[in-house]
Amino acid sequence: MDKTSYKSKYNVKDLKVLYLLNQNARLTAREIGKLTHTSREMADYRIKKLIKTNAINSFHTTISLARLGFSSYNMLLQLERSSLEDETRLLNFLTNYPLVRYVVRCRGNWDFNVSFVCKDRVQLSTFIDELRTFSTILGSEALLIPIKPVKFDDLWFLSHVSYEYHEPIITLPAKTDAIYHEMLLTLADNARISLRKLSRQIKLSPDATYQRFKKLQAMGIIRRFKANLNTERFGLQQYDLYLKIDNYSQEEEAHLRTFFKEQKNILRVTRIVGNYDLGLTLLCKDLAEFESKLEEVRHHFGKRIKNYIFALVAKEYKRTSCPSGVFQKKEAIE
Repeated sequence: MDKTSYKSKYNVKDLKVLYLLNQNARLTAREIGKLTHTSREMADYRIKKLIKTNAINSFHTTISLARLGFSSYNMLLQLERSSLEDETRLLNFLTNYPLVRYVVRCRGNWDFNVSFVCKDRVQLSTFIDELRTFSTILGSEALLIPIKPVKFDDLWFLSHVSYEYHEPIITLPAKTDAIYHEMLLTLADNARISLRKLSRQIKLSPDATYQRFKKLQAMGIIRRFKANLNTERFGLQQYDLYLKIDNYSQEEEAHLRTFFKEQKNILRVTRIVGNYDLGLTLLCKDLAEFESKLEEVRHHFGKRIKNYIFALVAKEYKRTSCPSGVFQKKEAIE
């Protein structure tokens, strides 16, 4: 599809349905019909249309792995002297690793962006050691630790209302059992599964399933249900940008939130620790638009930007909010 023609493919009602599903993927067709002033049948038609035309890749549940005792990491990998066979072996390792959540192929300053979780330093060192068995094709790597969001998922092409995100206060990991684990693994990549179907899968009554479902939300483990959008269907490409800022401080974050909120192409901003201070995700129609937005960011920070790198996200190979290794015994992963 022509990247500039999405407005002829999707009308205002379609975009509103998409916005609502991204806000809460568990809304029924009847509820969406009421919110869009259409019938249940028409709302159901629009949902199926968005799925059939690949505007929606999937529906997933945002799960707080911090509440389960895990920390998140990102690894940027740059390859050198690699053949297609080498890259395939590396890709198979990354996508099958039980603690990896997200793998994308990039074009730019790095080749792969990998998101993974670990419960402790032993798991972290194990992953890094196994990754370095590919040292003959790894040119450089950067380990980044996300700390907190500065801007969260502002999908301006759906609505002028940005999503507000409030990081929960994490104390001790929540206590869960095998039934909770099965529920979370199912909901992670199927946010719209009915509770009746979920109850059959975990072999509990619908009432008991509902009580456990509500408790997962009350414990702060289930955070949100959302649609995973295919932004290419809206003529937008994803660029990831990382900035190293001289004398970055928490005091200036309120000002930064205001600045980034005004930059519509910036989808999200994350405070990170590692080689860089800020990680930005931008949605732009082409490289020229990205470079224009990059210049605006550079102008804002001036000479305080010590270094930056960026890449175009070319292909997504894996995405899950709850990788299977989270509930495996630690020795099985190590």
